[in-house]
Amino acid sequence: MILEFITFVLFAIVLVLKYGTVTRIVRLKQLLREAEGRCRKQRDTYRVFQAERLAAEREQTGLIRQRRILNDELTRINTELELFKEESRGMIQELIGRNATIDPTLMPGNEQEPEGSQP
Repeated sequence: MILEFITFVLFAIVLVLKYGTVTRIVRLKQLLREAEGRCRKQRDTYRVFQAERLAAEREQTGLIRQRRILNDELTRINTELELFKEESRGMIQELIGRNATIDPTLMPGNEQEPEGSQP
């Protein structure tokens, strides 16, 4: 009878340990599924951010290229403006040498807004 009782107690201990182990495994599997879900969500968010970053880098590259083109164009226009100013000064000097009457607004440094224009 004692052996049967010891066997029954050991059987009960085995069942309790088995229940505890199964419960722990189920809980760990649930945590694993939740972690995998969060990981998948974070991976998708990362891909979205990565795509946005690539788009922003392409846009930045385009803007840098456009800025370079605009700076080159501005330099070219400023150079042409200086050439025109030099030609204008030369013509004014030539006209002054011929004693011609010159409108004061055409003199370098005397640029004024045309009458009737609004500021």
